Amino acid sequence: MARHPSPYDSPVPFRRPARSVVAIVTLAVALSACAGGRPSLSATKTEQLGGDAGIPTGDTAVDAVLADLEAPLTSSFTLTYTILRKLGTTTATATVSRGPMATSVTVGDVRFLKADEDHTCVLTTKACESIINDARISNLGISSAFWRDSPARALRVTYSRRASPPTRTDSTIADQAAHCVAVPVGTGTEHYCSLASGALARWDTNYLTIELTAVEPNLRQELFQLPIGDAPVSGG
Repeated sequence: MARHPSPYDSPVPFRRPARSVVAIVTLAVALSACAGGRPSLSATKTEQLGGDAGIPTGDTAVDAVLADLEAPLTSSFTLTYTILRKLGTTTATATVSRGPMATSVTVGDVRFLKADEDHTCVLTTKACESIINDARISNLGISSAFWRDSPARALRVTYSRRASPPTRTDSTIADQAAHCVAVPVGTGTEHYCSLASGALARWDTNYLTIELTAVEPNLRQELFQLPIGDAPVSGG
């Protein structure tokens, strides 16, 4: 007797044409691109360690300092600092003069001019480069952004690695009121202080100390002077 097919019999396997599937997917991606869509991976932004500039951390003491160091600059000033690299005991004096049109940062014998055209000059040799070359002060373990951007980024990273909650330690530095925070990290504590003008007042770690020693409420045009033979840069 002939056997009738059972509903439980497995049907003959159906194989989709692989090339057709690939073609359909490719067409869908192409149509999405034409419509303005973007793949999700390319739209993902990687957040910096400690958070992006301008984003509060949630700690009031840390955020008070960051609010100063990351806010837009609106005033002119001239600041003097002492710098100590504790490893090897290397020291230097630095002067930062900021105006509406340019910023001058002089560390020891090296001057950085940040304007429409950037310059890095060694004052004694009168040699200049048309870039900001932070390698010129690498012996101090800092960059020309030591007075603002660098400590702001360092504070965010330090806070993300804190061993215990930070402590607010506001102080007066160079006769200026300063927002300060102490952050326990590793086996020590790092100290960060800022001025309402947006500049660093103190940065003290196991390997580095930068201390503000004097403040002038205006720029000093002579600090925007390139070595003899080059035109001066206007800071104001």
